[in-house]
Amino acid sequence: MAVITLTHHERLWLFRIRMKLTQHQRATALGVKVDRYRDWETGVTAKDIPRIYLNPKVHEMCRLRRRREGMTQQQLADAVGVSRLWVVKMERGEAPSGRLANYWSAR
Repeated sequence: MAVITLTHHERLWLFRIRMKLTQHQRATALGVKVDRYRDWETGVTAKDIPRIYLNPKVHEMCRLRRRREGMTQQQLADAVGVSRLWVVKMERGEAPSGRLANYWSAR
C-alpha cells in the first residue's frame, strides 16, 4: 500500500487516536475549547491548527483511507468479506492488516 499524504487535520486525529484520548481531553491539553478542536480535526478550519509530524503505520493508513472514503466498518467488512470485528481489530493494529492493505491498493 502506498503511503498517503496526511493533511494537518488528519495528523491531529491520528495523534489523538494513537494516544487513546477523547476530543475533549485533547482540546483541554491544547488549551482550546472542544468545538475549536473538533473543527481542526474534521478540517472545518485550519486557523491556528497545531502542527504535528508523524508517519502513519499500515493499519493507520487503512483506517484513514476508510475515513476518507466515508465508509463504515461494516461496509468495509462486507466489501473485503470479513467480519466487522476483524476490521475493528485490524484498524487498532491488533490483527494482521495485509487483507485491508491489499483491498485499498486495488482501488
